[in-house]
Amino acid sequence: MEFYLYKELMDEDKVFNVDKMTDMQFGTLARSRYQEASGHWKKELNLEDARSRNVKDYLAKYIEEQLVDERYQEVYLDNRQFTSVRTILPFLTGRVTAPEVVPAGGDDTSLNFAEDFEDALKRHAEKQMARAKIRLAVQEVLIGKRIGYLKWRYDAYLDDVVLEHVPAESCVIGKRSKLFEEPDFFRHTQKRSVGDLLLQFPDKKAKILELFSISRGTPSQLEKEYDIEEDWLWVTLEGKKELVVGWSYNKFVFGKMTDPNFDEGGKNLLDHPMIPFAMFGFLNDGSGWVDQTSFMEQGKYLQRGINRRGQVIAESAKYGGTGVPIFAKGAITQKDVAKIRFSPIQRVLLDTTDVSKAFTTWQAQNLPNFIVEDKMDLRNSLDNIWASNAVLRGQQSENKTATQDILNRNQAEGRLADPVDCIDDSMNRFYLIEAQMMYRYFDCNKFYNYIGNDGKYVSVIVNSKTIAKNLGIQINVKAGTSLPIDRAQRRATVMELAKLNRVSTLDLYKELDVFEDPEAAFKNYMLEQADPKSLLAEVDKTVFDREANQDLIEVIGGKMPAEREDISEEYMKHLNEYLMTDKYKLLKQEAQSRVSEFIDNIVAKADRKAAKLAMQPNPEANGPSTGMPTDVPPEVQAMMEQQGGQPGQPPAGAPQPPAQPTADAPPQPPAPTGGGFA
Repeated sequence: MEFYLYKELMDEDKVFNVDKMTDMQFGTLARSRYQEASGHWKKELNLEDARSRNVKDYLAKYIEEQLVDERYQEVYLDNRQFTSVRTILPFLTGRVTAPEVVPAGGDDTSLNFAEDFEDALKRHAEKQMARAKIRLAVQEVLIGKRIGYLKWRYDAYLDDVVLEHVPAESCVIGKRSKLFEEPDFFRHTQKRSVGDLLLQFPDKKAKILELFSISRGTPSQLEKEYDIEEDWLWVTLEGKKELVVGWSYNKFVFGKMTDPNFDEGGKNLLDHPMIPFAMFGFLNDGSGWVDQTSFMEQGKYLQRGINRRGQVIAESAKYGGTGVPIFAKGAITQKDVAKIRFSPIQRVLLDTTDVSKAFTTWQAQNLPNFIVEDKMDLRNSLDNIWASNAVLRGQQSENKTATQDILNRNQAEGRLADPVDCIDDSMNRFYLIEAQMMYRYFDCNKFYNYIGNDGKYVSVIVNSKTIAKNLGIQINVKAGTSLPIDRAQRRATVMELAKLNRVSTLDLYKELDVFEDPEAAFKNYMLEQADPKSLLAEVDKTVFDREANQDLIEVIGGKMPAEREDISEEYMKHLNEYLMTDKYKLLKQEAQSRVSEFIDNIVAKADRKAAKLAMQPNPEANGPSTGMPTDVPPEVQAMMEQQGGQPGQPPAGAPQPPAQPTADAPPQPPAPTGGGFA
C-alpha cells in the first residue's frame, strides 16, 4: 500500500489552505493548464496516436492486421526494431550513472562529508532499484513514447524517500517551458484507493464518502481504486512564484499545498523548488520536454520494406520447387481450390476424365539478385538508424579479423554517445531531487552499509542535520559511468601492460578481478618473495572456527548457545584469539561479562575432560604410565600446569598413583582411604 503523506499534514491549516487561493481556483487553474498542455501535444505531435502506433510497431502487431486467413497465409517477419531495442537498452543502462558531490569547502570535514554523501546518494538509489527503473524509463523512450519518467516521493508509512517508474501515458507535462527549464505544469494520473484518500485527507472524509457513493465503508468499497489527478503547477501568490501541488477527482479538489519537498521559509539544498520527476528523452530540439520523433518512427518504413522483400524471397523459395497449382475452370470449385496444399496425405478429386488437361503447375522463375541486395540495404539502413550493427548485437560478423570487429563496435558505441549524454543530463536532475528530499525528510539517521572497492566494510550515516551543515555542496554526475564495463578488453589491455612491465602487481590483481581480496593476495605475494617463513607465521596466526564464531554471536546477542559435546583445538584457539581483539574490547560491559563467563565455562569443561583423561591408563605407551594422554592439545596441558600439575602429572587434587619402590628405598604402605583424598 502506498501512502502519499507529508510531514506537514499534521498542520492542516498550513497544508490545505494555500494563501490567496481557494480549492475552486486551484482546480480551475489546473484544468486550464491540462487542457492547454494536452491540446498542444495532440496538435503538434499527435502524441497519443503516435505512442499507440510505435508500441504496435515494436511488438509487430501490424502483421496480424495484414492477415486475411492465417491458416493458409505464409507470414514473414524480421522485426529488427525489436532486436535493436533489446541490443542497445542494456548498453545504455549497464550501470547507474554515478553522482559527483563537490564539497562546500576545502577543509577535511567538508571533503569527508562530500565523499560520504556521494556514496549515500548512490547506495540509496541502488536500494530503490534505480537501475531497473531507469531501464524502464529509457525503454519507453526507445519504443517511441517520446519521453520517460521517474518520480521521487516521500512515503510516511516507510519513513523513506522512494523511487517510482511512472508510465509515460499517465503523465502530461506543460508546453510553456523549454528543455531543462522547470516544467510550468505536470499532471500525474495515479491509481488510488478510497482508503488511501481517507488517510491522506481526514478532514474531507464525509465529502470523499459522498463522492464515491459509499455509505457503510466496507473493506471492498474502501479498497476500490480510482484515477486520481495529482497536479503540480507554478502560481503567483502575493507577488511571488510558488510551486503548488493538489489532488482532485472529477473536478473535486481533495487538498492542495505548496511544494512539501522545499522549505519556503528556511534553507534548502536546491536553489529553487523542483517538480519531483526526472525526465528522459533523446531526440529533442529544446523547444519542450517531449521528443519530436523517435527511432521507431524513423525506422518504421524500412522495417516494412524488409518484411516485404523477405516475403517475396520466402514465397519464391517455397513455390520455386513445388510451383503454384492451376486448375481448369469447372474441374474444381473455387471454395475447394483455397484448401489445396502440397501435402503427400492430401487427395484431390477433379471433375474431369483427363487430369492432364485440367491441372498443371506454374513454376516461379529465379529471383534477380537486386531483390536480395535491396533487402540487405534496407537492413543496413535500419541498423544504421539504431547504431546496432552485427558486432554490437553479438551476431557473427563478416569481418575477417578481430580488430575489424573491435573497430565496428567502437563506431557503434560512438553513435550511441548522444543517448548516453542525454541520460547523464536526466540523472543530474535525478540526484538533485533525491538529495533535496533526503535533506527534508531524514530527521533520523539513515545507514548505508556496503563493501568498498578495497573489500572492507563501509558504513555511511546521513541525516538532515549533517546535510544542513554542508548546504553549499554541488551535485553533478560522472559522465559516461552508466556504460557497461568491457572487462574482456580491459583485461587484455592490462595483460599487455604487464608484459611490458608498465603496471604494478597490485593494480594487475585488482583489474583481473580473480581475487576476493587483491590487497591481501598482493601482501602474501610480497611476503613470499621476501621471507617465506614470515608468510607461514602469518598463516598460523589466522584462526577461525565457524562453531566458535556462531556461539560468540549468540552470547553477544544475549542468548546461551547449546552445549557442544566435543570442544576442538581450533574452537579453543578462536575463543582465546577473540579475547585479544579490539572487537571484544569495544563491546558493552554487559556483553563483555557474558562473553567472559561463557569462555570460563568452556575452559572449565575442558579442564574436567582433561582430568578424566589423565586418570585413564595408557596401555599403548612404552614404559610406565605418566597419567597424561598423548593426544592432549598443548593448550590443555598449559591449563593443567596452571592448575598445579606438571607435564606428565595429573592435576592437583587428583588421586596420586602409588609410589614405585626403588633399590634404595623400601616399599611404603598405602595411604589411608577412609577420609577421602590424602
